[in-house]
Amino acid sequence: MLKIPYGLADYRALRTEQCFYIDRTPYIELLEKYGSRYTMFLRPRRFGKSLFISLLEHYYDVQKAGDFPLLFGDLHVGRNPTPLANQFLILRFDFSGIETQDVRQVHEAFLLKVKSGFKNFMSRYPDAFTQEQQNSILKQSSASGVAVDFFDCYYQNHLQPAIYVLIDEYDQFTNELLSFHFSDFQEIVSQNGYVRKFYEVLKEAAMKGFISRLFMTGIAPVTVDSMTSGFNIVTDISLQPMFHNLMGFTEFEVTDLLRQLEMPAAQIPETVADLREWYDGYRFDPELPQHLYNPDMVLYFARYYQGERRYPKKMLTANVATDYQKIANIFRIGGNEEVALSHLNYLLENGEINSYLTERFNVQMGFGIADVWSMLFYTGLTTVKAVLGNDW
Repeated sequence: MLKIPYGLADYRALRTEQCFYIDRTPYIELLEKYGSRYTMFLRPRRFGKSLFISLLEHYYDVQKAGDFPLLFGDLHVGRNPTPLANQFLILRFDFSGIETQDVRQVHEAFLLKVKSGFKNFMSRYPDAFTQEQQNSILKQSSASGVAVDFFDCYYQNHLQPAIYVLIDEYDQFTNELLSFHFSDFQEIVSQNGYVRKFYEVLKEAAMKGFISRLFMTGIAPVTVDSMTSGFNIVTDISLQPMFHNLMGFTEFEVTDLLRQLEMPAAQIPETVADLREWYDGYRFDPELPQHLYNPDMVLYFARYYQGERRYPKKMLTANVATDYQKIANIFRIGGNEEVALSHLNYLLENGEINSYLTERFNVQMGFGIADVWSMLFYTGLTTVKAVLGNDW
């Protein structure tokens, strides 16, 4: 029986348990050749971002070299390893799950997430820091202070090799603040804001050569754009055609999955048409003809069908349904709700609307209607149909 990894974001578990996996390792070589050491890739929620972060972690960690044949041997990168395979110390942060109901507690939750990332690094490489240094790092009272102390110790200890930083869901909590507490969002990414100060330390560490590479995922560029010079080293590759299919399933891949589920051949075309109606429609480049399917939803369907040999009673999970309820929050950003809702009515009546895709957000200057539509695009609630003139 085919093992469906619905909800599984641990690359090692996925591979060792021989779960269904579509090989995305060719993109490792492509990322290395692209030319940017510090990259950002944005996609809607439940699109496989955490799994790809885990993939990079297992591929580049110097301590996991012995697992390379097991985890990658039968994949593209296993047959064609890059020179950077297993050449880094991995520093990973995960900023998902920060509650934003009480703004006063967000700062503390962010600090705990930062400390967790550094603590895991020191546990992974126990000989890298003395116990005294570890205690000093973790007792700092600000995220930037923790980071400064960490990299000072890294320099003092002459650690090698360099660090590969992985940041998952960098903006999940800031997007919540953007929707509910716009002024608080502006404050934390401003020149003296604690989020910006943390990323300024990462930027400085990169400039000094301590951080050799960085890959971060998120939903929208608004947070990193709002930090302006605080973290202007990162290159957003989300809309680059060559990386369009890095996450998400193509229709060919969905069809192949149905075959592997041993669905009767005569039933597959009708099922693909139904899945196209429910899960297809994500498009991140107007020049490319294909759309992408939401991988989380496809795997949800596949797991249910495999067990019951029929469609689920609910074609959408509760998690995705909850996401759609957040649409109203996006329309409230910046106080443009009345104008934005009038545009929404137009969209619902006509099926499409003309708008620019914001290339660079600047929340210090406000949040206009084009910014609202751009946020809907990045969150996967709308998609691009065509380019009018020379601009998105």
